[in-house]
Amino acid sequence: MGTKSNKAGIGALVTVEAGGIKQVRRCATDGSYLSASDKRVHFGLAKTATLVTVTVRWPSGVKSTYKNVPVDRVVTLREGDVKPL
Repeated sequence: MGTKSNKAGIGALVTVEAGGIKQVRRCATDGSYLSASDKRVHFGLAKTATLVTVTVRWPSGVKSTYKNVPVDRVVTLREGDVKPL
């Protein structure tokens, strides 16, 4: 959720670090002509059961890092916060 950026966080670059692997995804709804996709950013972490670090570079330029984020659930992140909602 953006506070300085757009509320949907569209355009945010999300990085997840887990088990020595780094994955990057962009928050977007674009798909193809006349279509839209889910804006939630999804990461496949395989059998990672430990807490992960998530870094978000928001469209406003703000960079937020969230540590010890739980896996196997939907997590809401708010621009400027230090903990997931």
